[in-house]
Amino acid sequence: MKKLVAVLVCVLIAGSLFSLDFFEEFKNPKSYIPDHVVLLTGNDLFNYGISRNDDDQLSYSFDFQVEAPVWYVRLNMNGITNRGWRDGWDMWDHSKPYTPGAPVHRGRYDSIETVLGLKLRPIEEKYYIHLYPEIGFALLGDYGWEWGQNAIHRMMNIHEVTLPYDNPGEKDVAMMLDGRVNIGYKLFNYRRTSLIAEVEASTKNILGFQSENQILGRVSISTETHDLLGIHFGYMYATNLNEDPSYTQNLYLRYLNGFRLGFTIDTGIISLKYTATPGSLYGFGYLGIDVMGFFRPRRWQQSDAFLRLSKATFYDRGYNVVSLGLPIYGGLDLMVKNSYLGGDPISPQEEAQADLFKIERFKRDYSFFTIGLRYTFPEIVDNYVTPYLEITGGLQVMKIDVLFNQLDDDALGSFVCPSMVVDLDNYFGVISLEAGITGLPEDLIVFEDTSIQIELFTGLNIVLGGNTDELSFYRIIDKYWEDPEKHPLVDMGPSARFMGYLGIGIKLGFDL
Repeated sequence: MKKLVAVLVCVLIAGSLFSLDFFEEFKNPKSYIPDHVVLLTGNDLFNYGISRNDDDQLSYSFDFQVEAPVWYVRLNMNGITNRGWRDGWDMWDHSKPYTPGAPVHRGRYDSIETVLGLKLRPIEEKYYIHLYPEIGFALLGDYGWEWGQNAIHRMMNIHEVTLPYDNPGEKDVAMMLDGRVNIGYKLFNYRRTSLIAEVEASTKNILGFQSENQILGRVSISTETHDLLGIHFGYMYATNLNEDPSYTQNLYLRYLNGFRLGFTIDTGIISLKYTATPGSLYGFGYLGIDVMGFFRPRRWQQSDAFLRLSKATFYDRGYNVVSLGLPIYGGLDLMVKNSYLGGDPISPQEEAQADLFKIERFKRDYSFFTIGLRYTFPEIVDNYVTPYLEITGGLQVMKIDVLFNQLDDDALGSFVCPSMVVDLDNYFGVISLEAGITGLPEDLIVFEDTSIQIELFTGLNIVLGGNTDELSFYRIIDKYWEDPEKHPLVDMGPSARFMGYLGIGIKLGFDL
């Protein structure tokens, strides 16, 4: 496998350098001036209700990218953690037998990766080929990211993650040789926007440490400057190149391997990215801001679609809500909404004070995905207020995850592998009714091809299916957990099916 990766990288770089003579773009001095400065934060809390992450993989990431038309530099700072994993557990097969009393391993290591890449476009027509050879280096080991993680946890009143480094105090440097090839076809164009189908093959190699090889198929709606919306699926194969890999490294790579799927949303200023490995239930998301997007020439004329990023209080809990709207006719929009909790503990106060080596963690996995329609009324109050009504329907998921991988040997007992099994009993139907107002005129705050507005909204979710006593359990479990006498687990009756919410969000309208 090492030889195959090395040959692939050499062929990629050699072919790319040979192609430099054919690119007029490299002769233009403006091609070397940065046009993108992107700040990204990544976290396994960005699970979009799809994956369940037990902090046994990449836990958090901070990225900085500077891009020009023909080159780019990327800095990734990653914290990989393993709260605890027993010999014999298998995240791909929860029923696999293990030896009771087998050792439990926990640890962490940091990875700081810096690469320089070239953007080479030997073919740039309706059918295109893009090449991205990269070279860089990685710092691996104990670089103190534990302090940064726990500083944020203290600010958010989240339990600190105290884990030993795999090799305390050790700091290693390794060379990186990476590359990516994109081969695509523009199916059709609409104004400045294209529908694109492409295949992407990539390799990431920290020499002497690890190799990640991936092939993806992608369908995306792309403008001249960015991929507006993309859906991808494919396969990842990651392997150790380390002669003495740590348990944490082996576990992290095990989570990466297998079939993958995900999506990207990029407004030109704010971007979202998410990739999941369903077999291991691992997923990781990024939220990014392109600083240069605020300084590009204004091109927005009208919004052909919009994205709303919002926070809302559902069932007394703070949800992340991502809504995508596509105009149909007049003031009518097709709406797709995803609302989720990112691993919210049943009792944050208790978890913040508890000894997690002695008691298991309990998290609420509540999310819902709906599709429907929105009708926007004419603007009022000097175009500063635009009311709307919305109705969507879909699936509601409500379940409690028990996370015991951090328990020590004595408390762990006979727990089986902490892999999640899909239980259809936790899936319900839901109808969501929403009313809100969009503040500010649509053309008041505009950057490049994106307009920015504020939305305030309220609504009601009506849950279908299941028994009211079951729904009542999910509604009041957190209050019961904190004070069983004051908030007993009782059947709320029909009222358990009706759940109101309030929220605020940023609406990003983009001109295609």
